[in-house]
Amino acid sequence: MPMRIVNNYIKYRRISIFHQLPARVLHGLVIILVQFFYNMSFMENLKMRLIICLYFLILCTIYIEAEKRVNKYVTTLIDAKWKETPLALEAAEYLNDENPSYFWKFIDNFANYNLRNVTEKDNYDAVIAFAEKYLSHSELALMKLALSLRIYSARIEMFTQMAENKNMSFLDCYNIVDIGGVFTCSLEELEKLAIQDTWIRPDIYSVDHRYHASQQSDKIIILYGQIGTPKFLDFHNKLKDLAETNGINYILRHYLKDRIDKNVRLSGYGVELQMKSTEYKATDDSDIKDNTGKDSETTTDSMEEIDGINFVTLKNLYPNKQLELDKLQTHLLETSHEIGALKVWQFQELSYQAAERIMNSPTNEAINVLTDISQNFPMQAKSLIRTKVNNEMKKEMKLNQAIFSTSLNIQPTDTALFINGLFFDLEAVDVLSLLESLRSELRIMESLRKIGFSNKEISSLLALDLSTNMDKQEFAMDIRDSAIIWVNDIEQDSAYARWSSSLTELLRPTFPGMLRNIRRNLYNLVLIIDPLSGESSPLITLAQSLYLHSAPLRVGFVFVTNYDSSVTGLTDASVAINNAYHYFAETKGSEHALQFLIDLGNYIGPEGVDVEDIKKTIKMQDSSANINYILGEESEYDVGRHLASDFVKRSGFRKFPQALLNGVPLSSDQLNANSFEEAVLSTIISQTPALQKAVYRGEITEGDDVVDYIMNQPNVMPCLNERILKPEKHTWLNLIGTIPNDEDYNKWSPQDLSSWLMNKMRYIYVPRRTTVHHLYTFWIVTNLNELKGRQLLREALEYIESNADVRISIIVNPLVDTNDNTIDINQIVLAALHTLPVEKIMRFIRNIIKEDVATVILNGKVDIEEEAVKERLKNQIDELYIHRRYIKTVLNLEKGARAIVCNGRLIGPLDDDEEFTNEDFSLLERFTQSTYDDKLLKKLIKGQLLENDEYEKNEITDDMIMKITSLLASHPQTRSRFHVPFHGDDYSAIKIPAINPDEVSFNLIAIVDPVSRGAQKLGPILKTLQQSLNCNIKVFLNCLDKNSDMPLKSFYRFVFEPQLQFFPDGRINGAMAKFTKLPTSSLLTQYIHAPENWLVEVIRSVYDLDNIKLDNVAIGVHSEFELEYLLLEGHCFEAVIGNPPRGLQITLGTEKQPLMVDTIVMANLGYFQLKANPGEWVLRLRQGRSAEIYDFTTVGGQDVLQNDNDVKVVISSLRSHVLKVKVSKKPDKVGMDLLSEDDKSSGLWNSISSFSKFW
Repeated sequence: MPMRIVNNYIKYRRISIFHQLPARVLHGLVIILVQFFYNMSFMENLKMRLIICLYFLILCTIYIEAEKRVNKYVTTLIDAKWKETPLALEAAEYLNDENPSYFWKFIDNFANYNLRNVTEKDNYDAVIAFAEKYLSHSELALMKLALSLRIYSARIEMFTQMAENKNMSFLDCYNIVDIGGVFTCSLEELEKLAIQDTWIRPDIYSVDHRYHASQQSDKIIILYGQIGTPKFLDFHNKLKDLAETNGINYILRHYLKDRIDKNVRLSGYGVELQMKSTEYKATDDSDIKDNTGKDSETTTDSMEEIDGINFVTLKNLYPNKQLELDKLQTHLLETSHEIGALKVWQFQELSYQAAERIMNSPTNEAINVLTDISQNFPMQAKSLIRTKVNNEMKKEMKLNQAIFSTSLNIQPTDTALFINGLFFDLEAVDVLSLLESLRSELRIMESLRKIGFSNKEISSLLALDLSTNMDKQEFAMDIRDSAIIWVNDIEQDSAYARWSSSLTELLRPTFPGMLRNIRRNLYNLVLIIDPLSGESSPLITLAQSLYLHSAPLRVGFVFVTNYDSSVTGLTDASVAINNAYHYFAETKGSEHALQFLIDLGNYIGPEGVDVEDIKKTIKMQDSSANINYILGEESEYDVGRHLASDFVKRSGFRKFPQALLNGVPLSSDQLNANSFEEAVLSTIISQTPALQKAVYRGEITEGDDVVDYIMNQPNVMPCLNERILKPEKHTWLNLIGTIPNDEDYNKWSPQDLSSWLMNKMRYIYVPRRTTVHHLYTFWIVTNLNELKGRQLLREALEYIESNADVRISIIVNPLVDTNDNTIDINQIVLAALHTLPVEKIMRFIRNIIKEDVATVILNGKVDIEEEAVKERLKNQIDELYIHRRYIKTVLNLEKGARAIVCNGRLIGPLDDDEEFTNEDFSLLERFTQSTYDDKLLKKLIKGQLLENDEYEKNEITDDMIMKITSLLASHPQTRSRFHVPFHGDDYSAIKIPAINPDEVSFNLIAIVDPVSRGAQKLGPILKTLQQSLNCNIKVFLNCLDKNSDMPLKSFYRFVFEPQLQFFPDGRINGAMAKFTKLPTSSLLTQYIHAPENWLVEVIRSVYDLDNIKLDNVAIGVHSEFELEYLLLEGHCFEAVIGNPPRGLQITLGTEKQPLMVDTIVMANLGYFQLKANPGEWVLRLRQGRSAEIYDFTTVGGQDVLQNDNDVKVVISSLRSHVLKVKVSKKPDKVGMDLLSEDDKSSGLWNSISSFSKFW
């Protein structure tokens, strides 16, 4: 029997197995053959034993030979162009981005730690042990991931390049101090230089490390050094002392003098081996079949022969050995190193078959199986076609696909990754950006956990979008005010009688830029002008032009005049203009009134306009006018001054002229003769779509007042205040820390100081019976010993009397430090806050800050009746010091400055002459409510978040509301979060729960076709994130119904490790891409899939990477690439007309070598790119026509310093760096074209004629 099986096997083989079978195949065959013999009768015959031994020896020989031949590989790595950087410094940079105080604690801890005499593994272990004190488990895992990517190596290199550009290497010192451009390695010389009164201010950037006790002064000292080097600790301690005592800015930059002769090994890229199109064989089959419903055996029979073994014949001969033969066939298919030919019909369900195999694997191995199938698909296809597909899986998958298509616009074969609802397109995103998003998410999640929320509640809060497009939202002021002197009224004036009053005219198509003539006050322009100022003249001229040409725009004026009622037009020019304008408007009409203002402009000169000039202008317009009556005390035309005063005050403007279009302020830099008309037109065009939508949706009807509708919109405020409404004025405090146990408050971090202060705070509020929360918490930062400080507190107290949702407290900021012997108003108010009950405290403080009482106290006569307050005054000196510390280090305010903190948002410092009134407090509340509080309260307070039993355990407090608001509002969502709906996840989804449910956990949802290019990249990313983070993973398999061709024709590896690996001797074992299980006879082409801003080049490879054939190599193919350049990209436009300056040349270099690379601005979106590397670079316009015609107007981007046409840019990251450049032509070059020669002697024919002179 055994002889017959083996002989039949040899008889029916077509290709010698001794030349084809790989080692693991033979090993499997040996197992099966032994099993065959064992199942037969006992082998008593010696001959039979010898035959078995013979065949066994032959198979072992083949096993050894095959093992030698097929163990071939392809490996690839990418190194940076710069030398190795210490892991300890990279860890310090990571900690700095988490919290600057961690960085300085790290420097203090490792200042004397010698990095050079220990291994890299020892350094790594030391920094991880330090980070464990400050970071959570998840934060520490992300730090390890960041270190494995080496993303902070670029920043260390940047600092070192800054030093080398300044020729510091010639000093031959490990630590060098830069004081105003003077470099020294001596502590003694440092002390001498530091006592100078002034020195040159160096360039500093946001990536610089400013010592936390440093003041915002122009005296900056920069230390270029490395921790652990000789004298570093001495320099560090000396500069810390100077920063704390002398108010000097101490900045630390890393400088590596002695470096290891090895480049940094990078990761975070993909490597693809693509099969040449001639290498894949597909057998055409005109009878296209569908294997749906076929059983496993029928499918198996399609593979008639594997590695010379005809399994169809063997199964026919030995039907009772089907199971053993199936095992052998599966083993051969999975371990074969060659690609067999498949018939076209066998492609159809490959995607489903791959999904079936994934779903049948153990849960903890499912992602590994997904990765293996997608990354080695050409080798896996042969075994996949034998897999029977579960119909329940297909049914569930199709129902899910229908939902994905309608709700998320995700089609079959599309790949999507959602992290806490944030969508990531794996085709576009790189792992560096992915890591930054994970860090940002984790910071918020950890903070919410510290507040006391569970993972379920955290997910609900993360879904809140509190940004409401604040950066794009235009706030308006209510213009329904009698202070406005309207020049015209489109709805009432006869000049517009022929226009249609139907609002549906808004929906009528027009040419771009054309205004619709509708007899409605749809657009209302209010000009707030000082009529005595020459800057107002262009605006008045345009207003007259708009009026005379019957533009569909209502125009009105608010005059900034002398608001003293005792002053008349006979003595004050501004009052005279107000009276005269009203006279002409009422007696002659608006046209004459406008003409009066324009004629008056002829008298505006360096000395201004006086009353006599106004009288002349009145006489010129109306010779019969009674000037003394018009301008006198009894004039009926002296109206509106008080109303105008109130309107101007509520507008918040301090400089004039200003303009409001439908209440929205126009930009101040557009209020000139050149830009004003265009600004008005563009604003009208931008506001029109909102009105069109309102008409289309029926929100406004023909019977409605248009102005009322516009003024009732959420963006319209009762008054305007830039400090409150402008996004760039928003500064948020980090209120989430821990209350320190030690009493050395000088070492407390800013967030710990905030936590201590919040714990000690006592509040003033209106008592009420209900237990509804105080939604708004105001901290009034003020000096109550000053009149303006007391006035600020009085306005706040007046405000809360009618607002039960608000509570206030006080942070005192005296102009001079308080001593133990004096008692002032600040101390008395603080003592009252901590001792008196709420019912008495407001009355007590109101009395204390009355001016007559305050004067008595400031004169040293203190008479306090409350005994509790007297006792408290004896024991609050420490609290006063902490208030001062908080104001200095956290709020960054000067002594005596005033400010307001609203739910963690800092507003201030207020200017000396700036008032913050009751109306401003009301505006602040309304703005806060409309922008984020409404959403937060609906989710948090009204029970939608805590509807479960946890409500009692986790009751929301006023402090929690303050913390949540400051946290979520300070991290506005720049991207949308998506909810991923689905029909079912039982048969077609991988579900892996978080390992530690008690810790914060990410929610990762992926939608992927297991045999798509997206799966090749998604698999390793999910695997690494699963190893690094505490996360719930759900992967929906999104298969294509029928494939008409091989879905994947490439092998893929993604270099992305959860943490660094080390050799036994402590050296870093750099990451690389390694391919095994490759076909040896196929022709492969290698591609590198690096981030878009990486320019990589191969620097070492013995073989042609475009034509890899493993049959032709001895062991394998190894290649090494280098990151040659990081691209500095940007877009350039002309500031005035907005067109790209096509052909403009931009150069990039250093101070020592100004021209290293150059580029040309493209006509397509003004795009340009320059080759750079980590360091400080100088961006200039190329000498020649570019520099002769153009100047830089603005250059925007991260860490950009502009000084006219010299622009400095630092490259500090491996991520993409994009600039936004605006240029403008020089005044005398406006008519010149960059690409044409303006010299008349230039040109082709002139060149020929010039050349002919030599003949």
